[in-house]
Amino acid sequence: MDRPKTKELYDQVSQIVPGGIHSNIRFMVPYPYIFERGKGSKLFDIDGNEYLDTVVNYGALILGHGDPIVTEAVRKELDSGLTCGVESETSIKLAQRMNEIIPCAEMVKFSLSGTEAVAHALTIVRGYTKKDKIIKIEGGYNGWSDTVIVSLHPELRKAGPKNAPKKIYETQGIPKNAKQNTIVIPFNNAEVAEKVIKRNKKKAAALIVEPVVFNSGAIMPNPGYLKQLREITEKNDIVLIFDEVITGFRLAPGGAQEYYGVTPDVATFAKSMANGYPISAVAGKKEIMQVCTPGKGVMYGGVYNGSQVCVAASVATLDQIRKGDVQKRMNESTAYLCKRFQDIADDHKLKAQLIGLGGQFCVYFTDQEIVDYRSAAQSDKAQSQKFHRNLLENGVYTYDGYLFHNGICAAHSKEDLDAILTAMEKSL
Repeated sequence: MDRPKTKELYDQVSQIVPGGIHSNIRFMVPYPYIFERGKGSKLFDIDGNEYLDTVVNYGALILGHGDPIVTEAVRKELDSGLTCGVESETSIKLAQRMNEIIPCAEMVKFSLSGTEAVAHALTIVRGYTKKDKIIKIEGGYNGWSDTVIVSLHPELRKAGPKNAPKKIYETQGIPKNAKQNTIVIPFNNAEVAEKVIKRNKKKAAALIVEPVVFNSGAIMPNPGYLKQLREITEKNDIVLIFDEVITGFRLAPGGAQEYYGVTPDVATFAKSMANGYPISAVAGKKEIMQVCTPGKGVMYGGVYNGSQVCVAASVATLDQIRKGDVQKRMNESTAYLCKRFQDIADDHKLKAQLIGLGGQFCVYFTDQEIVDYRSAAQSDKAQSQKFHRNLLENGVYTYDGYLFHNGICAAHSKEDLDAILTAMEKSL
């Protein structure tokens, strides 16, 4: 698609904004997309091109762009004149909603982003357990704070043994000793998890895990794996944290913990919590969460925590998805995409598969079973990038990272799904 205005503006902005974007993931070769507006399942760029959106705000869009109920709630809240730094009846209402629908949410605190929610959660569990180490999953992304920006997508030749991954930073600028309190383990391997937890139970405060590892595409937990983690952590007095920044509210109203029937001690939420408005939350058991009560020892700060407009957007979002109809439809739509894509790939004799749940999915260019980061990383990166760039030319806004979770939202119709599949077949 022609994008002359985008190119012109990008050349200008890249002189004053490093890379021309405010989050590095938004960059695409040769230059990022600049949009003018969104409506429902579609995006419109500044050159007048229309796209079916399968990035969906990196998983934060659950209802659709410009959802009228959310927009009206925000408009009404603007009239109050309140912005941030205060509590209100609306923030109380949101806390009550989360307490009602999330299994582990005996108590809840708001924050601004997924990274902040995880950072707060780690401070809380360290303050509660009086232990320092955190166990995380290789291939899992838990935000960009120093402790957890470790072994997201390491080069396989540098990653070390599969069952004892090396701790590899994903960025420069992190103190070398920051990872001394981080332990990395593979996903879907309860045996390794148990050995590591037993060995470190006197030093490790928590195990943090994405119930579905969407940050390496869409890696599903093996049957019983999450339940095993629950049993192992309980037996060894380790706090279990579910990072539900992506899975939260997408798989079921109560998140992955409701969908899989496994209740963690603490969970973090963000993204689709407010249909794209910036807000996040830490939820958990009362005995753990109450350590961040003022005067109880653990600081919990943030001027923008529970900002008025974002809280209103979140209440309006949760009220629309709390019955589960939205999640049921998205799960069915994702299953439809998976099956139809496999038919297309088989017809063309291609080693490719689409895996997904809750509206989030990834196309892997391999016929091997995807069970952890190492198996996902064996997918053909070059083929994936060509495929996604072809999709962009065929009117589907997608991200060309080969381990990225693309997705859909409630606004995507059956016609939209078929249009995406048609574009996928052309792109293949």
